[in-house]
Amino acid sequence: MGLFEKLTQVASRLGLRDKIIGWLPLLSLLVSVIGALWMAILPLDGQYRYTYVSENALLPGQAHTYFRESEWNHVRAYKKEIQAIVSSEAGGHINEQERIEHVVGYLADIGLKTSLHEWSVDHFSESYNGTNVYGVMHAPRGDNAEAMVLVAPWINQDGEHNIGGISVLIALAKYFKRWSVWSKNIVFVIPSDSGFALRSWVTAYHTSLALTAGAIEGAIVLDYPEASSEHFDFMEVFYEGLNGQLPNLDLINTAVIVASTENLATVIQGVNEHDESFVKKYMPEALKEFFGNQQMDVFNRYANRLKIMLSGMTRQVTTGISKSPGSEAFSGWRIDAITLRARGTNGPFDITTFGRMAESTLRSINNLLEHFHQSFFFYLLLSPTKFVSIGTYLPSAVLVCASFPLTAIYLYATKPNRATSLVKSFFTIIAVFGACTTIGGVLTVVPSTAVGPVLTSLFVISACLPILSVVAPSPPPHPASSPADPNVTLAISLLLHGLVTTALATINFSLAMVLGLLTVAFNFIRPGSAHVKSNLLILVITCPWTWLAAVGAVLKISPFEILQMLLWSLRGNQVWTWQVLFGLWLPQWILAVIVSRSSTPAPAQSTVGYFKKQ
Repeated sequence: MGLFEKLTQVASRLGLRDKIIGWLPLLSLLVSVIGALWMAILPLDGQYRYTYVSENALLPGQAHTYFRESEWNHVRAYKKEIQAIVSSEAGGHINEQERIEHVVGYLADIGLKTSLHEWSVDHFSESYNGTNVYGVMHAPRGDNAEAMVLVAPWINQDGEHNIGGISVLIALAKYFKRWSVWSKNIVFVIPSDSGFALRSWVTAYHTSLALTAGAIEGAIVLDYPEASSEHFDFMEVFYEGLNGQLPNLDLINTAVIVASTENLATVIQGVNEHDESFVKKYMPEALKEFFGNQQMDVFNRYANRLKIMLSGMTRQVTTGISKSPGSEAFSGWRIDAITLRARGTNGPFDITTFGRMAESTLRSINNLLEHFHQSFFFYLLLSPTKFVSIGTYLPSAVLVCASFPLTAIYLYATKPNRATSLVKSFFTIIAVFGACTTIGGVLTVVPSTAVGPVLTSLFVISACLPILSVVAPSPPPHPASSPADPNVTLAISLLLHGLVTTALATINFSLAMVLGLLTVAFNFIRPGSAHVKSNLLILVITCPWTWLAAVGAVLKISPFEILQMLLWSLRGNQVWTWQVLFGLWLPQWILAVIVSRSSTPAPAQSTVGYFKKQ
């Protein structure tokens, strides 16, 4: 205790407290920059790891597959039938019910127990609805306690008829029925689409369906939309789930290894790590000659890995407004799922190769004695064979989020009479967060016709608030009995923002990282007329509507459409992005507006440190 007292006295004599506090704003900026740069370092050679199969029981690619040319005629026959059904339905010769009867007939003829699932996602007069078809093949060597799922949506993520995928699924069902190797039941599902339809079926399977087959261990979604071709070039794997959830890495590794045994190239995010288009498109010839081919190749692979990583994060952040490949429908039920999609039309691989991908992957899942658990559930993929684990990438989000508490400590420590303002600031923060959360909650339960006017009002008010902070005169300095001190209010709100965003990073890293980077400028909001212009710029670049408009411009849709899509994704897929928007980002921005409008000067700066008193 004596040593501690002595150190305290020395620190007080040297003024270390004021010096440290004075450097906190610079430290806040520094850690946020380091956090952002951390992400750019991850795709460098030596920073990532190569994927490997942790669960020995999977034995990927070890079993010989027999879904070959002998089954091609079955695939062709089913493909011809499915094409005829699609054409007849498009021409009005048959209706949806008749189409469903045809599909049920195919599964029933094979000997599967079949059933229908009527689904709907309703909101007042609006409704998304349809009928899903599924059949169950009971394992000849199992106890009906576990199951695997093979899915082929009638309509895929691009709105195309999944003719090839459905044909392969039915042919595989016929083929699997002849084999006695299965120890797990297999459920064959043909939902009406890969979005709400499949999600509704998964939910109903665990709650209300009469025909079930046991706990689902894994699921594979087949997507082969090219009806005119029986060949493809390579296979793309989709793996992103809802709310940041990901399948066990072993499932992805199994599919990639199975593809490699067929010499089939696999890509994720539509990018090949060895694609040279980046260098050819963006690098000047002078730089190519200066660095040489070897260095250009290294840089090109780095750029592709970075693009794959950022694309994967973007897909997780935009869940609900991006396309639904189908695998994400199993999120939340402890089911690992991936989507396999055939790409191209002129490659050396025929449609039976695509079927063997599903066959061999299911054979590996069939080997499991327990649920996927050995490998990673939190990771960032840089290529089909390279990844970054959570222990490597999580510090980047923690650093960005740590910038908010650092600024909060600076603001609070340099504010005199803190105790008198603390309670008042809490009431201000609670009022703003309560109002925004209430508005967000009300918009989820009112008719869509009422959502538009409310959102329009929010957009207009949000656009006017930063402008008023410049045009309108600042209010006079408030007396001691004023509602709250802006510096204390900002300090508490930044502290809460940093804590909540850090907690979010452990659940949905991509959303937390993007939110932290888009709102890091909140650290530089300061009250007082001397900061009007800088505050206006910060309020514009941190406004959630600004970024909704930017995303809408990229996707060529309006911000209102994006918000409607987020609402429907909340209703149909239970995606949390809407709550994050109205429960965290918007109230924090409004508090920043309130602080920027205050005439109270910024806290007294330390005479030592980064910000010196003028």
